[in-house]
Amino acid sequence: MPSQGGHARAQEEIRSPLKAGPAQTQELYEIWVGDDFKGRPDLYSFTLITDGQSMSFSPDSGPVWAARRRLAQNALNTFSIASDPASSSSCYLEEHVSQEAEALISRLQELMAGPGRFDPYNEIVMSVVKVIGAMCFGQHFPESSDEMLSLVKNSPVFAENATSGNPVDFFPILRYLPNPALQRFKAFNQRFLWFLQKTVQEHYQEFDKNSVQDITGALFKHSEKRSGASGDLIPQEKIVNLVHDIFGAGFDTITTAISWS
Repeated sequence: MPSQGGHARAQEEIRSPLKAGPAQTQELYEIWVGDDFKGRPDLYSFTLITDGQSMSFSPDSGPVWAARRRLAQNALNTFSIASDPASSSSCYLEEHVSQEAEALISRLQELMAGPGRFDPYNEIVMSVVKVIGAMCFGQHFPESSDEMLSLVKNSPVFAENATSGNPVDFFPILRYLPNPALQRFKAFNQRFLWFLQKTVQEHYQEFDKNSVQDITGALFKHSEKRSGASGDLIPQEKIVNLVHDIFGAGFDTITTAISWS
């Protein structure tokens, strides 16, 4: 990181000038942190996400974590290049995004024709959920089910607790005191995990390794390929944890980015 000089001069370029005779040079310092910051802190609230088995919210950064990370990356790469021969889109991802973008524009135009002003957040949330759900599960994603709609409606519960400092992470005694916000956070994560477990199980019953059309299918396929390699075996029950990370990360990040754009 650069050594900053002249902090009070906010309008000037941040630099660290050095004089070497008549020439002025710039000094740059580099700090090597290695693997010390690869994992997350070991916080109590993170243990409530995916029963403490989340790759994104885990302090673990060892070989098992690395193997699962590679598996998730390979699945995403497979999905990004897989395509439907009957479609004009270059891949399934482009197809899902294009279709939902057109549907979102139509819904926004209908709202504009009414009161003329509105909060687009709910419409954006539903569009992102449909795209991420289609990416993860393809036609197996129950986008209109009561369970899914309820989870979407209560999704702010997760964001409110996961993105801000939670006192129970630093004062353990608070875990045993009445905490409605923490109980809502715990209940939401349990419902979300149950929903994904159910959806992944239904998907696996119809899985065809010769026709991979979504990320979950790609995870199944790569998991089977790695089953013979020592150290890289990913149990099928762990796939739901990877799907949880991909679904949750994509949903929250993309929704926030589009809402603020």
